[in-house]
Amino acid sequence: MTLPLFFEKLLIRTPGLLAVVLTDRDGVILEQVRTGLPDTALTPGMLSALSITSEQAGKLGCGRNKRAAALYSDFQVVHFNLLPLIVSLFATSDANTGVLLDLEDEIKAVVSQFESVTNLQG
Repeated sequence: MTLPLFFEKLLIRTPGLLAVVLTDRDGVILEQVRTGLPDTALTPGMLSALSITSEQAGKLGCGRNKRAAALYSDFQVVHFNLLPLIVSLFATSDANTGVLLDLEDEIKAVVSQFESVTNLQG
């Protein structure tokens, strides 16, 4: 299964999910599938937020940050740290955050196949 097809299936079966975006650690979009998400939500700052958050959290001595969730008035974002890649899920503000977080293992398995094919390993 291709990555875009996998992302499309996630959009269809996950209530409230608006977009799935795969980026590098700098926020450069490598793949995306979305519906109903404004372009303004996909700024480089938003997409690189997990890298910045992880870097700062690492200074606390708690280990590597694996995921982060941010809730805004209009939408929420869940980032999965799969360095050198990051997957960001954008969803409606009332989507079930726990359901989004539970997608991590499935996403990780598919993205790791993409990572090995594209030789992006760190």
